[in-house]
This record gives sequence, structure tokens and C-alpha cells, in this order.
Amino acid sequence: MASRLLKICIISAQASAQVWQGGISQPSKQCVARPDDAKALDYEAWISAYRSSFQGNLLSITVIDGDDLLPRPGKIPVSCRITTTDSVSADGTESMSRMTPFAVQGGGPDRLPAELFKALQRQVASLREHMPDDHGQLPPAGRRMVVQVMDGGRIQSRVYDRADIPNQILEILGEFGATHGPLTMDFAPTRTGTPAEFVNQSIPVDTLGIRMPQPNDPVTNAQRADTVTLAISPDHTLTVKRHLPYDNKLVVTDAKTSQVVFEERETALHGRWIYFSYARFTPDGRFLLVGTNLPAISFYDTNAWQKVNTLPGLPADAVAYYASGDWKRGLVVSHTGEVDLWDATTGHTVAALDPDGEVQSVAFSPDDSVFAVSSIRQNKNQSSTFHLRIWETSTGRFLRELPSIFYFQHDIIGDPMWWENGKYLLAETRESRFGRYIIGIWNVDAGKFRGELSGCEYSNDPYDVALRGQRLFEWCRDGKLLMWDAGAAIQHIGQFEESLRGH
Repeated sequence: MASRLLKICIISAQASAQVWQGGISQPSKQCVARPDDAKALDYEAWISAYRSSFQGNLLSITVIDGDDLLPRPGKIPVSCRITTTDSVSADGTESMSRMTPFAVQGGGPDRLPAELFKALQRQVASLREHMPDDHGQLPPAGRRMVVQVMDGGRIQSRVYDRADIPNQILEILGEFGATHGPLTMDFAPTRTGTPAEFVNQSIPVDTLGIRMPQPNDPVTNAQRADTVTLAISPDHTLTVKRHLPYDNKLVVTDAKTSQVVFEERETALHGRWIYFSYARFTPDGRFLLVGTNLPAISFYDTNAWQKVNTLPGLPADAVAYYASGDWKRGLVVSHTGEVDLWDATTGHTVAALDPDGEVQSVAFSPDDSVFAVSSIRQNKNQSSTFHLRIWETSTGRFLRELPSIFYFQHDIIGDPMWWENGKYLLAETRESRFGRYIIGIWNVDAGKFRGELSGCEYSNDPYDVALRGQRLFEWCRDGKLLMWDAGAAIQHIGQFEESLRGH
């Protein structure tokens, strides 16, 4: 089912350019949009062919491209439609067939690996019990996918919107490693250039979590280290910055006078570089928590800038702590690796959590009702498995996993960033195992990958992306700075989701 990806360009009226990502290449110069046809919108007439014809005897998935197009008069090809079908037989034999305007193509048959086939059998059994409803309505042309399963002597068939595929079906596509089928919204940057080219639209100086280049020393012209702002005190009087190589230090500055009030250098331990990874002020600004990659955490009294052992209500043996906005709850990692949701008001564990790997980053929603955790697990074959998961803050109840666009194991997950209404979550990730690095947008309640902000071809570093208000910024490895109107992208996604209610 693997195929190369194509952007079918649809320019949005919003400030951010949006395209559909995931279709097969079409002979677009020879094709034009197909006008609406009442017969083509008749669900029963359309689906009947898939209720009587079945290429496999266990499972069949058919992806249809180009049925929203017509050939230009007098042009070749005589059709713009491309149909790709992947079928699995009862003995675990997989085959692919594709009908294009120019040829009939095929692949296989191949035997599925035993473990994959067992997983697929369980998924098909679940589909026989309850296939996700298609509500007896056809999705728009150009976005249709048919799923068929054999149930006794009866063929169960459903047609789904490729831009809103049920997660149960996405998981099956993920088992195959499919890179064709799902459609997602792709938003290009609204501005691209060097920092100097951005002039007044550069990154605000108090933006958290992104690398900020520094001018050369005015006297010696020596290169200064880039910095990243890790935290700003609640009253905005103190700024905590990490100075990146070559300086390697943590600096706290008085925002009004620009005077340094505290400084601590990074160190090495047994040849390993120990660096400051995150910082948070308590809500009253009295204490500063600083975490490192050791892992370890330190607490500082902001009046005297002296270290204190711990804070009231916090666990004494924590090596990492990620507090909610009000600091009443937090995610704690112990020196033995256990991960718990902690109640700082009572000083007790609320629930044990299973992030399936090492916690990389934690972000509580704007109202602190839920929190997102990104994690990484190192596998025996030297590969890595990434997760992005959502938990409920009040109980520690696991809510859902946020899958990638193709339901693959993530190649990377950056720091989760909540949109201001708490409905959407953004994080740097990868389009597919061998695809581009993007910033993904998920609808958290639906558990759906809804869009991507595409820009850099390669990953950069942990401080390459930041969300500030309605704008999102990303540094690329080539020195370019990209900016999106994230608000316009989210608005477009919301309008699309609203349109789904009519199908």
C-alpha cells in the first residue's frame, strides 16, 4: 500500500496556506474538477458494488483517488481515477492491486508475519462485532476509503472519509505500514526568512523554549552563545535563561535592570555533560525549580538565592517534577524510575502512571484539567518508540494515546504545546518513518491527528519550536526562521471538523 505522497493543492482563504496531504499523483494537467452529480451521491447505489464484490476473504481496504476529477475534453487519459486495494486472505496472504488511467499494477502475494497476522485477526474479529458507523452517507469525492470484511457468508462494507478515518481503521493501516490512505491538512509557513528579514515580526524576547541568537560582543566581536528562556517569574521581574555552548550556564536576570541576580554553570560528571533542561517558578515566585538531564532537580529560594532541599508537599526522592499551573498537582519521577501523579496539597500519590518509557516532557492544559506526556522507550533492536499520551489531572486516569498521521510509532515527539482553548495540542514530530519533520496538530478530545505545519526538512534541536500567542516559530538547521499564523490554521481545522457533522 506504500506510495509516494502528493500535495493536492487547495489554497485556503485563511492567512495560512493549506493543502491535503496523502493522495496519489494525479494527471492534474489533463484533469478538471468534476461537477456535482446526484447519482454519484446516492449512498446505496454507490456502496452496492462493494457489497457484492470482494477481492479478499478476510479483509479488503480500497482507497479511491481522483473520483472528484474529470479528463479535459479531448485529452488523455480517459479517466482520472486511481483505485488501490489491499487484501488479506484467511491464511494471512496479502496482495495489492492498483488500477490507474494508464495501467493495472499489483504486488504480492506475500505472507504476513505471524505476529502481525494474529493482531490483524483480532482486529477483524472486532470489526465483525462492530464496524465503525459510516452513517449511511458518502464522504466528498476524492476522500473515500472502503473497508470490507467477510462475516460468515456476508460482506460487511463501510465507506469512510479519508480525512476522518476511525482510529480502529487507522490502527489496521498502521499494522501494514501504510503510507497511503489517510488525508491530513498541511499548512505552509506564512513567513520564511532569516531573523534580520523578519524585522518587526521576529520572535518576542520573552518567548519560552526557543533558541535565540545573540549578537557578537561589541568590543571583541567574539561570538556569543545562543540563549533560551526557560522561565519568567509570575510578576515578570525575573527571567531564567540557559546559555548554550559556548557559555553553558543558567542565568537569572532582573528584567527591569538587566542585572544578573543568580548564575550557575553546567558541569560534567564521569565524562557526561549535565545541563539544565527546564525551570519553573512557584505561583508566588518565592522558589525556583530547576531540572537537569542527570536526572535531578534543585530548588532555590529567590530571596537569598540559596539552595533548599525540597518544598513543602513535594516528594523528597524526586529526580524530576512537572507541576500544574497552580502547583496543586504534578508529575513526579522517582530515582527508581516510577512515574506518579502527585497531590502537593496532601503530599500523597494520586495514581501511578505508565508512560511506557522515559518521560521527555509534560504539559498541563490551560485549565489544568488534563496533561500531556511525551515519552521514549529504547527497544532491544536499538530502535525507539515514542508516545504522546493524555491523562486526567483529578484522578490520574489514562484517557488516550495521540497517534501520528499514519498510526506509526513516532520517530520523534517534541515538547507538547497546548492551544489556548485546551482543545488542540501541538508537538514536533515526523510525518512518517522516513518523512519530513513537522509540527503536528491533534484534536485531544477526538484523539485525531488533524493537521501539520510543514517546514524544515530535518530535525534541529530541543529548542527549535515555540508557540507564542497566535504565532508559531521554528528554526531550521540551515538558519532559516519559519513563522505560521497558527490561529488561522486552528480556525481552518475547526471549520473542517464542523463540516463533518453534516456527513
